Amino acid sequence: MLKAPIPSNDEERLKELLEYRILDTEPESAYDELSELASMICKAPIALVTLVDRERQWFKSKKGITDKELPRETSFCGHAIHQSDIFIIRDSRKDLRFHNNPFVESGLVRFYAGVPLVTPLGHALGTLCIIDQKPRDLSPEQIAALKTLAKQVSRNLELHRSLINLNEKYSEIKALSKVVTQQKAELIEAAKFVAMGTLASGMAHEINNPLAVIHGIQRRIAVMIEKGLDKDKLKELIGTLDIMVQRITGITKGLLEYSRENGKEAFATISVKDILDKSLGLCRQRLEKCQIQIQLPPDVEGEVTVQPMQIAQVLMHLINNAHDAILHAGEKWIKIEVQDYADRISLIVMDSGKGIPAEVAERIMEPFFTTKDIGEGTGLGLSIAKGIAESHHGKLYLDMKSPHTKFVLELPKAEAPASMDAS
Repeated sequence: MLKAPIPSNDEERLKELLEYRILDTEPESAYDELSELASMICKAPIALVTLVDRERQWFKSKKGITDKELPRETSFCGHAIHQSDIFIIRDSRKDLRFHNNPFVESGLVRFYAGVPLVTPLGHALGTLCIIDQKPRDLSPEQIAALKTLAKQVSRNLELHRSLINLNEKYSEIKALSKVVTQQKAELIEAAKFVAMGTLASGMAHEINNPLAVIHGIQRRIAVMIEKGLDKDKLKELIGTLDIMVQRITGITKGLLEYSRENGKEAFATISVKDILDKSLGLCRQRLEKCQIQIQLPPDVEGEVTVQPMQIAQVLMHLINNAHDAILHAGEKWIKIEVQDYADRISLIVMDSGKGIPAEVAERIMEPFFTTKDIGEGTGLGLSIAKGIAESHHGKLYLDMKSPHTKFVLELPKAEAPASMDAS
């Protein structure tokens, strides 16, 4: 008996075989149907899809035998993988290579025909083979059919490998997507706190004013206690105190809401007026301090279903950008408009600037693109704002047709899409 020879490139062949990750997998109808067809067309009792491993031939599909694998050194397929065409042994008892092979002596293999399963790299991984217990021949039609079926087995193997690679890529993409989502949330938080730093001086002044009033009232009440209480005047002073406390409470509440982690904020149906109030409440003082006139629409109606503080963050960023752009202009105003359509609401922030050059406008929404001096901006604000708008099924864009700098934030009207959630 001549043992099945080892190809000179066997290590490369085995490496590629392992890349398919098909060894020791469960039976599959795609292969079983092909071996069944080979058996029927060639009228052979045994048909196998074999893969030749280092020391064994393993059967991905088998008809007519119960073994899952057999030794490589005594296999007929170990010889067949050296061939470029179909390998046929008409009568193994008359072939010096096989006449004393244990499978021949046992009567299992008298006739053998195997077609190598060749990869695109040229490695024969195994065979599609048929076996009979009597000497015989195959017709040209049967040989052609067996070759065709072997090609289909090879295609199935390629598909198997491609699916595994795709699943791995999909898992990688999912993992990367989680990282990107986390990084996006971190960028939004960073941009939010940068904005809070910008607003800090205005907030200090906004809180200091009512604190000064409260301090003055305390001194007046102390004098009244010494000279005699005037109940009506005391009632008036307590009313003023209440107003100042409410004012401070509103400011601190707005800051707390704004600083809350965006990813945990739930979607809520809210009036557009409330969103504008939230946004302007945190930056109005800064505008007044710089003598920038803010123009608001007289009547604001309509509701949207959003994460309120995220949308407030977008508006605040647009207002802060407008502030910086016109800070040293001769004419300083920012105009807020609301346009109500059948399916959406547009929030418009326009300033007295003369627009943005086309070459800058093309890139203004790109991450890290900025026209500000180093240290004055990261270039992430508009990119993040655009992402927030799109995550709400809306959009943010620069209106190039306007004679002034004009940004438009479009949001779908309430009701919220079923897919919206804060997770």
